[in-house]
Amino acid sequence: MLSALMLAATAHAIDPSGLVPAWSVDEPGGGSAALFDDQGALVIAGWVDDAPGSIAMVRGYNPEGSLAWDYTTDPGSGTANGNRWNDLALDPVSGHIALCGQRGGAQSDLDWVVEVIDATRSDLWTVPYGGAATSQEQSCEGIGWGDALATAGTTWQNDTVRGQWLLWQLDPATGLILRPDDLDFGPEAHDRALGIDVFADQSTVVIGRATDPDAKATPGEVSLVVRLLDGTPQWFADLGPDPVDVEAVLVEPLGNRAIVVGTQHTPDGPRAWWGAFNQDAGSPQAPVWTGSFSGLADSGATAVALDDNGGLLVAGWVDGLTPAWRVSQVSAGDGSELGTLELPSSGAPRGVATDGSIIGLVGSDDDGLAVHVLGVDRDEDGVADVGDGCPDDAGKADPGVCGCAVPDVDSDADGFLNCEEDCGADPDKQDPGICGCDIADTDTDGDGSEDCIDECDDDPGKSTQGVCGCGVADSDDDGDGLLVCQDQCPDTPPGVTVDAVGCELSGSATGTTDSGDDDKAPELSGGCGCQASQVPGSSWGIALLALLALGKRRTRVA
Repeated sequence: MLSALMLAATAHAIDPSGLVPAWSVDEPGGGSAALFDDQGALVIAGWVDDAPGSIAMVRGYNPEGSLAWDYTTDPGSGTANGNRWNDLALDPVSGHIALCGQRGGAQSDLDWVVEVIDATRSDLWTVPYGGAATSQEQSCEGIGWGDALATAGTTWQNDTVRGQWLLWQLDPATGLILRPDDLDFGPEAHDRALGIDVFADQSTVVIGRATDPDAKATPGEVSLVVRLLDGTPQWFADLGPDPVDVEAVLVEPLGNRAIVVGTQHTPDGPRAWWGAFNQDAGSPQAPVWTGSFSGLADSGATAVALDDNGGLLVAGWVDGLTPAWRVSQVSAGDGSELGTLELPSSGAPRGVATDGSIIGLVGSDDDGLAVHVLGVDRDEDGVADVGDGCPDDAGKADPGVCGCAVPDVDSDADGFLNCEEDCGADPDKQDPGICGCDIADTDTDGDGSEDCIDECDDDPGKSTQGVCGCGVADSDDDGDGLLVCQDQCPDTPPGVTVDAVGCELSGSATGTTDSGDDDKAPELSGGCGCQASQVPGSSWGIALLALLALGKRRTRVA
């Protein structure tokens, strides 16, 4: 679809082989098509089961897997039987999405229907087509967004058992039918148009199936690829000698080529097949190149998309020992397979899309609707970046408490993560405190100083050793200027002169003169030092006083 291709120009080349599963959706129903919208949502179309039949479904998913919006409605006229969307296209300018499908109708079993939803994902317009009362089925199978909406569908008439390709051009703004082109490949033909896309010159390339006009005796279907300009066929493609069931088509704008994918029926069994066809050429148009899933048999290609590197993404199925969906990056230059990834799954993908970081696949498996999303895994931890809260940290997929690149580890098993504490290896502390990690902030002697900063942690009276050391107070009990631990005479009376060891010097005063009696002689201390007895006559000081007294007495006699 041209609109999808225009969006792809903002994406990036992506190699599926380096991706990992990101998320998936499984529920009753089926998937038909996928693209990324202008808001970055993966949009899938299909149906969900709802008794008695099905309801048409289109949804947008955010890249990490949450639901962005859901436009699952019943486009029918009172019955849910057979309602489904088969294809979708995006206008990158307006953000509108065009839907192409079928619904249960009043006049017939199924009606062709096209609907456009706007950028708010609300209905803009709906155009149904029920055909004549004798119609058995109408179904829109493909849609492409050019200057007009190009649709490809089918109408079967039950009166002649004949089918026609419905190739209608619609006004994108109103749904008005601008040109109702039809292709009829003859009577008794169960013809079906399956897909369409738009070249830059507004011509279209259409794929489908028709009864082989050369196999009247043994009726069978052949696949057709045709380019139309103004509703007139310009060429039919030559798909080669082995029959091909075409499944999907898109226009590759860089090479101005139509890329067709499908399943080729070879003598060795079914094989995935894709080919490129130039826009301008004669008929029959031979492919410029063809490719397959590395030559694997028992495989088929069912969907195709573009990336901005000019490469292709081809999705399909492989029925080996384990059924799988396969998606491959394919060169638009020669069709060679560059990188591939397989996901175990039954059924087949019907839509593939990429935004450069993820690949979305939608289809049906044995359980119903299946969506598989693959994503880049930068840190190779097995979790895709779109669902990885720490895409560059192989050890974490969620920031947790400590954040990316920091493990949520509690090394000391104290109930606090290492990032929450400063003592990650100390089970008794979370903060260094005063003493630091691995040292308890304990105050053994209760003096207000922790042991780690207390030089005397068993002495409540001291936190440093001082002069006298722990257990001995740095005090001067007799006030003579010497601490107790230095004073050999710790009880020296106040006012006396002491020597270097704190003992009284001989002849020093033992007291002070009473301030109230100037005539009172001072008391004299003995000269015996600390704790010495004062024995009369034993002191030279007493003798000296006696001599002085005798001299005075003699003076008075004279």
